[in-house]
Amino acid sequence: MSIATQPELVTRPAQPSVVIPVEASFSEWNRTIEAIPQIITWIEQNRIEPASPLFYRYRRIGDQTRPFVVEIGFALHEPVAVPEPLTISEMEGGTYLTCLHQGHPDGIFDTSAQVMKWAQENGVKLDVSTEGETEVWKGRYEFFLTNPDEEPDPQKWEIKLAWLTRD
Repeated sequence: MSIATQPELVTRPAQPSVVIPVEASFSEWNRTIEAIPQIITWIEQNRIEPASPLFYRYRRIGDQTRPFVVEIGFALHEPVAVPEPLTISEMEGGTYLTCLHQGHPDGIFDTSAQVMKWAQENGVKLDVSTEGETEVWKGRYEFFLTNPDEEPDPQKWEIKLAWLTRD
C-alpha cells in the first residue's frame, strides 16, 4: 500500500526539536537507524514528553553514494539543553503538504513521487532548491506514527509525510 489519505495542506507554527544530525548515503543507511535508540534513550532518561512522534527531517537528498543530510528526532514543547551529539533544531513554521503513507518505509519514495505529482498538478510549490544535482529542502519530514516495538510488521506501519510549501 502507499498513500492512505489524500494530500492536504496544513499550517503549523515553528517548533523546537531535539535531533541527531546524520549524513549517510543509501549504502550507509544503517547509520540513521543506529541513531534512533540514542535519541529515544535520552528522551526517556530525561523524562521529556515529545510534542511529536519520531521523525526524519531530510535537509539534502542523496543517493547510493552521495550522502543524505538527515536530522532524526522529536519536536519539543520548549527548547532544552542537550548533550552532544544531540542538538536543538527548529521545525519551520508554515504551510505543509501532508499525506499518510501506509506500509513499509521502502514504499515512501513511490508515495513521495505521487504527492509531488499531485502538488505540481494542483499548483502547490514545495520549498526545495538545488545545489548542483542535490535537492536541498527547507522542511521535508517523515513522522513515524507506528512504534515498531508495538507493531513489528512494517506493512502495517503508518508514516505521516510533510513538505514545507512556498507561499
